[in-house]
Amino acid sequence: MFVQRFSRSQRCDRFHPQSRLFALLLALLAGLGLATFQARPAYAAGITVDSAADTVATDGACTLREAINNANADADTTSGDCAAGAGDDTITFGVSGTIVSGAPQYIIENNGKLTIDGGG
Repeated sequence: MFVQRFSRSQRCDRFHPQSRLFALLLALLAGLGLATFQARPAYAAGITVDSAADTVATDGACTLREAINNANADADTTSGDCAAGAGDDTITFGVSGTIVSGAPQYIIENNGKLTIDGGG
């Protein structure tokens, strides 16, 4: 029987200790990278009422009725008069005075959190 002996330098080791260490470090770094990944928090959409009127019209002014409609729809229903609602919404006022509600009454749907901040 013929037995061939190889010296240590002639052996064809597939995995050297250095490559195993490198693979281990690479796996640890990848794991740490995934562990530190965090989803970004969803911020409330800001809708600013700048008209005391109680109308729904394409007139460039954002009324409380239009702001509530956008918050309910989570979209722009006003052709650009008000910012589009998206998820949680905050309605603020850039107009002073009293807003008198006409008919029909405002309907606020439960599509998420809605904050109406009168500032005072």
